[in-house]
Amino acid sequence: MDENSMAYVHLAKDNLLGSYPWKGGLDLLNIVMIGIADELSEHDAKHELHRLLNTLLSMKLSVDEKLDIMKNEYSISVDDKLGGKWGPCVIFHKESKTLKTQK
Repeated sequence: MDENSMAYVHLAKDNLLGSYPWKGGLDLLNIVMIGIADELSEHDAKHELHRLLNTLLSMKLSVDEKLDIMKNEYSISVDDKLGGKWGPCVIFHKESKTLKTQK
């Protein structure tokens, strides 16, 4: 996807960010579709959700870069242990569109 986009569909489509031409039936109520661009968004209020999602799903950023962005920009502290009391950690790989469970 070339640009970040977000649309709220409620009998009419309102482009909230970008202008991606969504395909499919738009007659469903209260659907939010989020498109994530290939490149990491700039850090500002308008792109905050897109930047976080892109950070988490990026295949280009290293683990240390992801953890740094999560900690410094979103105040999300990350434990060194995967899983722990929360169980297995699920990782989504954007390119392969598969879920992998890591214990």
